[in-house]
Amino acid sequence: VLAHLNYAAAYGEGFVEVSTKLAGQKVKVWGHYAQNGGAADDEFFAQGSTATDPETVDASAMAFGAQFGKAKKAGSYQIKAMYKKYGNGFNYIYTDSDFAGGGQMDSSGIVLAAAYAPWKKTTIGATYFINTYEDTNTGDYSPLNYNRLQVDFKVKY
Repeated sequence: VLAHLNYAAAYGEGFVEVSTKLAGQKVKVWGHYAQNGGAADDEFFAQGSTATDPETVDASAMAFGAQFGKAKKAGSYQIKAMYKKYGNGFNYIYTDSDFAGGGQMDSSGIVLAAAYAPWKKTTIGATYFINTYEDTNTGDYSPLNYNRLQVDFKVKY
């Protein structure tokens, strides 16, 4: 079991990961939560918020998921499912560049992934993103759907 807790005056985060074996395969379950306690006091107020209405700031981010197997040796595979959420008061530089189109605050959704190793140090994989995020370009902050299939061929050397 891995666990991590970090707290600063305006920022805190916690992380936990549990790994074991099930049916001869590696299994990993994890969770991560972060809070930006200073978001309402920032010079730049998050989308839809003002200095007099800090309740509209969602300054949290979280992710939790599970992975079965590990695509490492020839013939091995892995599958993964994860849920992520970034609040509008959480700095976009900390977001995943593939999730919800990258750099999107106030986004959430599911990530599904699978990979297979046909040879040692080589994997073929696919990741499907089913996400939503707020449209900040129109000013109405309506939710937009973001679905993407990403296919990867990786070789380690």
